[in-house]
Amino acid sequence: MEQEKEKRKRAALDGARLNAFAMDPNDLVIIGLDTSDGPEHPLYDERIKLPLDEAMVLNIQALGVIETVTVRKNGSVPEVVAGRRRVLHAREASKRNLAKGEPPVLVPTRVLRAEDSHAFAVAVAENELRRGDDPITRARKAARLMRMGMAEKDLSIVFGITTQQVRNLLSILDLDAKVQKAIEAEKLPFTAAIQLTDLKREDQVAKMEEMLASGAVGVVEARRQRQARNAGKDSAEGARGKRPGTAVIRKIAENEEFMGGLSDDARHLIHWILGDETHAKKVKGLTALLK
Repeated sequence: MEQEKEKRKRAALDGARLNAFAMDPNDLVIIGLDTSDGPEHPLYDERIKLPLDEAMVLNIQALGVIETVTVRKNGSVPEVVAGRRRVLHAREASKRNLAKGEPPVLVPTRVLRAEDSHAFAVAVAENELRRGDDPITRARKAARLMRMGMAEKDLSIVFGITTQQVRNLLSILDLDAKVQKAIEAEKLPFTAAIQLTDLKREDQVAKMEEMLASGAVGVVEARRQRQARNAGKDSAEGARGKRPGTAVIRKIAENEEFMGGLSDDARHLIHWILGDETHAKKVKGLTALLK
């Protein structure tokens, strides 16, 4: 039985049993674009109206169409079930190649024999079940490709991003391991994390914990703090310094000794900040000021 299984596998790899073939993207039919069909057609997809993505065109020129496009036969017409955007970008990539005297781009294609409902379900599932890599995984892959000899320009084509974004991506691998874990756990946004790269590793962790505790994990705030550091200012100083989080304010409000030394208005303000609207009315002039 093992010999028969190996024989079948070898036959498939030799092409005898492969259910895939290469086609000119211009020979594939996209419903609603190459036809006059509208949204009522089961294979219509509104994304055909989206403009071409230059990064995707360059990617296909460099690497070809990687993922197989699914079609179904309508008589002798191959209608695209899944992979419309791949076909669209392959057409543009092929046109550019031909203009330079290079070989056209061909699309790996497989035939699906299915009724309307099943074909539409395949089209939906292909996109809805996609999941991209997290930033750390992408960064590790980029670093690995770079070790294999790829330059930043090559990586920008592979990942579909700018060379500066490639540098940003790689920079997170220089962050402390605790910061990287926070990115992986989706506690700290990648765009905010790269603002910590100018700090020493122990300071990165301290600043991250401070950001998480205060809830100031947005990229705008992280960038502002980095700019303040670069200008030689303490990020906690100035009118737009780091704001205390709710947990800090609540701790203050629960300290009876401290609260007892404040004026009535100050105590009411603290409780109002914590969400008790009734205290706003007890602060002299506050209601009128907020009108």
